[in-house]
Amino acid sequence: MSLVITLHRRRTRTLPGLLAAAACLQGCATVTSGTTQSVSVQTFQGSAEIFDARCTLVAGRRAPVFVTTPGTVPVRRGGKPLVVSCRKDDVGTGVVGFEPTTSNLTAGNLLFGTSVLIALPIDFMTGAAYRYPELLRIELVRPPTAPPSAGEDERAASPRPED
Repeated sequence: MSLVITLHRRRTRTLPGLLAAAACLQGCATVTSGTTQSVSVQTFQGSAEIFDARCTLVAGRRAPVFVTTPGTVPVRRGGKPLVVSCRKDDVGTGVVGFEPTTSNLTAGNLLFGTSVLIALPIDFMTGAAYRYPELLRIELVRPPTAPPSAGEDERAASPRPED
């Protein structure tokens, strides 16, 4: 009987300790995964991958981040869309906005409920609650060429008077 009581007492003392440890370890996304993440950028035209395109990544009012494709760069997480604009001379340009999703660690804060009042607001303020896609694929499109105006067609078709 004393063995059962001892185990029961240990379990009783251990349970609050485990709950406290779970609350501390789950922490917040800011502590466990940080406020930055790496994203890879690739550019394509049709099914062909385009190399050495120059890309600019901007999210909200944050400073732009630059990368040459294919490449990987760190970006700050946040609740604003990550707008990627890429360009390669003689190939084309492309602009795509990527919406952030909520990080799984933020769902852990909600699930455990122990740090909702502290960790959750911090995660959203620092941007750690959000995550961008890890692979950003940008389609490069050639700019349309302007057709000659009607006046230019007539001048080209009519013979020039000789001097």
